Amino acid sequence: DSWYGMGCCFSTLEQIKEDSIEDRTKAFNGALTCFQTAAMQDDVKSQEKASWMLIKCSPGHPEYFTKGVCWAQIALNNGSEWAKTYLQNKKAENDWSSICFNCYAVAKGGESRFHKCSKCQIAHYCSKQCQSEH
Repeated sequence: DSWYGMGCCFSTLEQIKEDSIEDRTKAFNGALTCFQTAAMQDDVKSQEKASWMLIKCSPGHPEYFTKGVCWAQIALNNGSEWAKTYLQNKKAENDWSSICFNCYAVAKGGESRFHKCSKCQIAHYCSKQCQSEH
């Protein structure tokens, strides 16, 4: 609970527009670290927050996006309604199905989807090699 509260404080600081980009980035990273720490202790609210931050607020790198999807899967496994809604959203699935969860390659124009993991049904891989390495 205290890690979640600290994450909320950092998250509030991250949104102050008068601060420099550097200060907001530090606040974002602090919030994310707090939420992930609490999330690893099975705090569902923190799993949701970490997921949301990585998916919606990250710098846009595929590795952050896929980590956010993984946190959503963990939250879903712990009973999160938010994660259920997000993971069942077809537009969101189209976004993450074009990113390899191992090497973070992004599907090119003609490719629409990568291979779906048969175990979790969430992760996608660009090749059998990436799936076996992950």
